[in-house]
Amino acid sequence: MSFLKNSFTINAPAKVNLFLKVLGKRRNGFHNIETVFQTISLYDKIYIYPSKDFIVSCPSINQEDNLVYKGGILLMDYVKKKKGARIVLQKNIPIASGLGGGSSDTASCLLGLNEFWDLGLSKKELKALGRMLGADVPYFIDGGTRLGEGIGTKLKKLPSIPKCYFVLVVFDFMLVTKEVYEKFKIKNSKLKIENIILAIKNGDLYGIAKNLHNDLESVVIKNHPEIEEVKNILIKEGALNALMSGSGPTVFGIVDDKRKVERIMDKLISSNIKALVTEPV
Repeated sequence: MSFLKNSFTINAPAKVNLFLKVLGKRRNGFHNIETVFQTISLYDKIYIYPSKDFIVSCPSINQEDNLVYKGGILLMDYVKKKKGARIVLQKNIPIASGLGGGSSDTASCLLGLNEFWDLGLSKKELKALGRMLGADVPYFIDGGTRLGEGIGTKLKKLPSIPKCYFVLVVFDFMLVTKEVYEKFKIKNSKLKIENIILAIKNGDLYGIAKNLHNDLESVVIKNHPEIEEVKNILIKEGALNALMSGSGPTVFGIVDDKRKVERIMDKLISSNIKALVTEPV
């Protein structure tokens, strides 16, 4: 977060899920999961300026539908004070792509407005507010490498993963998270999250790559086989492994060497596949 003449600039990072297992459905419609979140170096830009009224501007999202706007209103309700700010949201993270852009923007604005309005709220309070806005919002209050349980809001810090690269492949279609989860049929899987957690704790990048997993892939690939095709290209060209992030459709390949990244990008570009390179943050 940077400051300039009473204005703030915030980088809101995207995330990938290194592991995602769906355990069951709650009565309220939410699903219990086990996941490992990882923030990456792809950012939305958020600018906060002084204003008498509270305004959120983003060309691709109506103000009333924007979680950032809802977060600001919730924050004012919580402190029982009417505040003003003009927020300009510059989207770089694709919408409805499995990268958590909306949740990250919301968490970043809760943090930014807490400072901008000098509210003095703790991260615990901001996370509690975040849970009211979206299951991934509390995670983005801290970011980094974290275990998520329950509906993803029970969080535990994990060691940072070793230096590597994430080659992201972005598709032209969007997916609705709720619809993807609804199509998933719960099954007893022998895959255990403990394996990837152990690899993370040991700083074992190859063990992390070996244990990448996402239950929701099978649902999405049925209607979008291109996701499986892209995964195969990434692995064939040098990625240690590849996975769909969250509810999709974005796919990432985990790569251990810059030269391999260049080879993978050359192949994707020559195949007219939209991709970008990021790193864990």
